Amino acid sequence: TGEQKTYEYTPAYYVLTDTSGNQYKVIIGDLMVTGAGYYVQYVDMSTGEEIKRDAVYVLSADFGDTMLAAVEEFVTPEISYPMSTNTYFDVEKFYVLNKNYGADKDESPYNATVCFSYVDLSLRENTILAHEPYTFTGYTLDGFTPSGNNIDICLQGVYDPEYVKVIKLAPADEDFAKCGLAVQKGTDKDGNPKYEMSAEYMITFNYDILDDNGELVQTINNAIYVSAKNENGNYYTYTEIYSVDKKGNVDELMYPIDMIIEVAGHSLDFVTWDSYEWINDKFVNLNIAFCDKIVLDTGKYKAEFDLDNSESDSSENISSSAIKIHGKDSAGNDKHTFSGLTVYDQSGNKWVITETTLNCYDSTGKQISISTSSYAYNDLDKQVRIMSDYILTKDGSKIYVSANEVKVEALDPSKSVTYLRYDTALFRNFYTTLIYATIVNSYELTEAEEAEKITDANCMLTMTILDTEGTQTEYRFYRLTSRKAYITINGNGGFYVQCDRVEKFVSDAQKFFANQIIEPSDKN
Repeated sequence: TGEQKTYEYTPAYYVLTDTSGNQYKVIIGDLMVTGAGYYVQYVDMSTGEEIKRDAVYVLSADFGDTMLAAVEEFVTPEISYPMSTNTYFDVEKFYVLNKNYGADKDESPYNATVCFSYVDLSLRENTILAHEPYTFTGYTLDGFTPSGNNIDICLQGVYDPEYVKVIKLAPADEDFAKCGLAVQKGTDKDGNPKYEMSAEYMITFNYDILDDNGELVQTINNAIYVSAKNENGNYYTYTEIYSVDKKGNVDELMYPIDMIIEVAGHSLDFVTWDSYEWINDKFVNLNIAFCDKIVLDTGKYKAEFDLDNSESDSSENISSSAIKIHGKDSAGNDKHTFSGLTVYDQSGNKWVITETTLNCYDSTGKQISISTSSYAYNDLDKQVRIMSDYILTKDGSKIYVSANEVKVEALDPSKSVTYLRYDTALFRNFYTTLIYATIVNSYELTEAEEAEKITDANCMLTMTILDTEGTQTEYRFYRLTSRKAYITINGNGGFYVQCDRVEKFVSDAQKFFANQIIEPSDKN
């Protein structure tokens, strides 16, 4: 019958060593037929030799979940360098990338969906970015505002993901390929397969390691390879930690977190998000106090607004209480908004008239009661203080203060002027129309579609906004359908807005010059 083969069976065992160096060995046998526990035998090693005790014991079935478990069960999973609750959000150049299946040998194997960085609060206080903790960096979303809420969800998914289990500690190339983290790239000279890391997604970001005093120790780069979802709806990951040089460039591999980990799908689902989920859908969100100039141009109609906020008191917080607007348009309108009026009457008393208030002070600065004043509602349905008679000024002019107007009747009729008392509020309503506008969703175009539709002839509106720090943002809107308009900000697109909102920008600008009521929430 041929040569007989000997079957050798080596049971599992474990050795314990105490602090004195004494060792104790336990051999683990089979599971009982009833499943109630495992047979074990003790081995005496005190003499330097292994002497089996002539007895067999039974330990509980839970024993199999501990001493017989794979080494992966004893490893704490990690997909990034350990971060703290106070610093996990403080990242730079946070990239989410997906595999570029159409790449040739000279192109990157990955496309970037998003890249953002955290901006420290100390750099944002009392600035344009005071309420924007993140900024897009190094990618085509420049000009759009990041969605702070969704970015927080993303960062928490990296900082504190739900781990399913460690799949493989110290994985081999075949393990990476099996989990969708690598692909075979030919064979070596002996015919053995060669592999290359090639995950479906990648997450990379720089992170500062700080000492106990908050001082920088080192900046590192976390590179996380992420597979496509497995049959359980989860992801496999593998992480490498790189050093970052003083110029902020990724340098040498420091060490791998040498394990393949299965992570619950919901923790890393942000890798599948498209650009829309990374942006704030309100595309104009500049505080009016930081706005310097707005220009609307349809090609047939143009309106310009210069904003002067220099007289607002921003000593304690950002204010636009005394903002003044100068607007002009291609229809010949040229308008300065009412920003308040201060005059002295023939008794030397000081009168201060604003958009909503009316006060009088004597020469010592003490406020004087105005017997002829009362309250009324203006056309914007806002309560204001008015007078039933007039103020007679030192130069003989008469000033009438009503709910909607401040009328200066000069001795020389050519110098008489009537101010619309609420036209600054009217402009604020126009500005709110811009603030209320939202991006509806993504709208990807092929190169052929872009060449056909994104043209000057198809442009509904070009709007530029200059802030007080000198940064100009250009918004362009191209009609796609009767309801959809493609939006680009600083030349970057991928989204659409509603046409009627774009048309409302222009109609509300015209209403401002016509002193007509503007309702920001209305369709037109």
